[in-house]
Amino acid sequence: MQNYLFLGNLGGGEIFVILVIILIFFGGKRIPELARALGKGIREFKDAQHGVEREIREGLKENPQEKKPVAENKIVESKNTVETGFKPVSTDINP
Repeated sequence: MQNYLFLGNLGGGEIFVILVIILIFFGGKRIPELARALGKGIREFKDAQHGVEREIREGLKENPQEKKPVAENKIVESKNTVETGFKPVSTDINP
């Protein structure tokens, strides 16, 4: 017997009661609309999930050596900025 993720440990009787409650609250005419909206929402969620996974895979495929010089340049720039900021302070302390 296949156990569906969203059903958990629900048995046939419990699922039947849930379906009857849904039928009472929403009526027979609105159930197809609700099912369509639920299906559309699930599809959009899966599409977004696949899009994120694809972007991550493409990011991992890129050559990390291409990004290394950019990171090193940013580190050197930050170092130079900090050093130029401390030069006036060091001259004030040690005249």
